[in-house]
Order: sequence, then C-alpha cells, then structure tokens
Amino acid sequence: MSWNDRLRSILGRPELGRLVDRLRRRIESGHGLEGAVTLGSPSDAERRAVDRLLGRPLSTGRNLRVPLAELAAQLHHAGVDGGLRRAVESVTGPLSDRRALRQHLEQRWQRLLTDAEGRDLRPQIQDWLGARRTRILLRRYCGQDPERGQQLLATAFDVLSQLPARGLTLAELAAETVGDSHALDAGQPLGNLVIDAAARLGGADDWHGAENHLQVWAAVGVAKDDVSASVLCFGLPGSGAGLCDRLLAACQAAGEPCRLTTGQLYRHPPSFPAELRTVFVVENPAIVAAARRLGAACAPLVCTDGQPTVAVHTLLTRLADVGVALRYHGDFDWPGVRIFSRLQQRYPINPWRYTAADYLAAPPGIELTGKPAPTPWDPDLHDAMSNRGRAVHEEQLIDLLLGDLGEPRR
Repeated sequence: MSWNDRLRSILGRPELGRLVDRLRRRIESGHGLEGAVTLGSPSDAERRAVDRLLGRPLSTGRNLRVPLAELAAQLHHAGVDGGLRRAVESVTGPLSDRRALRQHLEQRWQRLLTDAEGRDLRPQIQDWLGARRTRILLRRYCGQDPERGQQLLATAFDVLSQLPARGLTLAELAAETVGDSHALDAGQPLGNLVIDAAARLGGADDWHGAENHLQVWAAVGVAKDDVSASVLCFGLPGSGAGLCDRLLAACQAAGEPCRLTTGQLYRHPPSFPAELRTVFVVENPAIVAAARRLGAACAPLVCTDGQPTVAVHTLLTRLADVGVALRYHGDFDWPGVRIFSRLQQRYPINPWRYTAADYLAAPPGIELTGKPAPTPWDPDLHDAMSNRGRAVHEEQLIDLLLGDLGEPRR
C-alpha cells in the first residue's frame, strides 16, 4: 500500500471529515498547527474515530479536544510521516494561502480607492468617498470583488456628475446614466450608495427613509416624477407665449395663486418682463392665501411649501438666471433656518425680515425644539433663538409681511 493510500485509509474516513476540514481551514488561514483543535458536540462516530486515531480510551464531555502534536505523533507511528500539513493536503487537495489572498485583495481595493481619490472630485464627493459607510456598502454590493467595485463606483461617479440636475426625474437620471430606470430607487444598491453623496451635495441633514430620499433628490434637482411636485406662486408675471407664461398671466389677471409642475417648468420655461426686479419667497402657503387680499397690488410671491421641491428649485433658478432679486422669509425655527441656508448656497437670495432684530421684535410662539442650525447671514439670529427658546411661525407675522408685499413696487 502506497503512502497516500495508507494516509487516506487513516484520515480519509467520513467520521474524520470535520477534523480534517478544521485542519485545512486552520492552515489556509495562516495559523500554525500547534496547540489543539476542538470539535463541538461530536457524534458518537466522530468521538470513536478520533479516540481510536489518538490511541486513547473513549473520551466524554460536550466537546472533543484533539492535541495536534499527539495527532502528528500517531501518524508518524503509523508510518505516514511528513507532517500534518502534507497529510491534510494529500487527503483534501492543494492548499491555498488565504492570508496572502486576503492581503492581495486588500491591495487591489486600496489601489481602487486611491485611484478614485486622485480624481478631480468636488469636496462633498471626496468626503463621501472617504466615509466608512461608502466603503462598506461598496464591498457588500460587489461581493468583495474589486473589479465589480470599480464598475459600481464608476457608475456612481457618472450619476453624481449630473448633479445638481435641472428638471430630471429620478427614473430619467437612472435611465440616462445606468440604462435601468429603477437603479436609483431606495433599496437598490446604486441608489443606497449614492444617496449619501446626493445629501452632501444638496446640504440635506437626513437621507434615511423613503420620504427623506425624495427630499434629498429634490435638493439636487431630481424629482420623483414631473407631475406630483409643484411650486405655488402668486402675482408672478409671465411675458412669453408658452404654457407657463399663459398660466401665470391668467392667474395674475384673476388674482389667484398659480401652481406649476416640474414638467411644465422644464418643458415650457417661463419668461419674465424686464421690469420684474424682486420676487419674495416664503415658506408657508398661508402667506399666499392671505396675499389674495392685496390683489393686483401684491408683489410677486413664490412659496416653498416647506422643504423646496424640484419645481421650486427650477423656478427659482429661472428667476435668478434672469437677474431677479430674491428675498426670503420663513419660520423662525430650525427647519426654517436650514431651508434658507440651503437656498443661500444655491442662489443670490437675501433675508426679508429674517434677522435677529426681526425675531426679537416678534411675539414669541411655541417652544423651539430640534437641533440648532447656524445662521450665517446673521449669526446673532442663532444666538437669539437659542437663548429665547421660542419659535415664531410666519402665520404670526402675516399682517407685517403683507404690509411689505403691498408697498408700491420698487
């Protein structure tokens, strides 16, 4: 009987399969063959086979301990010398160096990320790329395969290069960059990977949850669709012959508010008369409803209706592009402050009765809650709100705001 045949007759029995497999994994993981291997909850057949192999009485206990030095000695005594490593390889096939493979894999991932970091990326994208979450998701979605990781990262860069977008829907953006209109949906690997980057680009605080996903995409000019998101305005004149111009003109003549969808603004961008110099921006529809009292005397007004939608951004961008001055008032609470901060990052927009002096002059409202936010246009406003601890909502200031809106237009 050959050496290999004798070895397989000793170690190749099914009841020793778990022991041999543990030895193989131990070798391939880079650990030495010192000490012992413990088999948990061994079967009766496993226990008898191991004890017989080691030449010891039948053992007892919940676990079965196999001293490796004794195992090597018994193999030597049986005439199959050559060491445990050679014995395991002869029974199970060629061994691989898993530690070296892991090191090689890590080197490939590191090269991939180093190459990506060397690109000319915007600071927000650099921060996103360096974030632990990004790197964990990238590996998870690629099954630890660097080649697939490189492909996914390249696709993510293609998507992010389109941001901020103007009037695109999420499905359109996905179809144009990936060829799959659902690739950026919440829960999809690419959508989950890039949502954090989109939030950084749009200045959003929270991207968790389906509703916040839509707000994040809206902040970078991408809508869920082009009909559900709209912008509310009042007294805004349209001077062209397109659909949006005619809708604005008709509503202005009737003294009624006008709602324009993202799709309408994108397909039929409005034109504005040269004499349109200033547009006021508010946060709450209640101000628009009250503005109807002023009729034709009301200055042009745009409402964000809370967090700005893609439609809001599309209209404000159009106004800013033609040189219209924008002035904002919102709730004196932390969400209102964040809305204005993000608007200021995108447009040349100035505060309208939205300073520390205006806040302190207003009657205090309900308790101010939530995480404080900076007020870079007037740092004293942050301090005043923090110290006073009361919110002031726009509805409390309707008469004051209407007074400004009804003044002779400048």
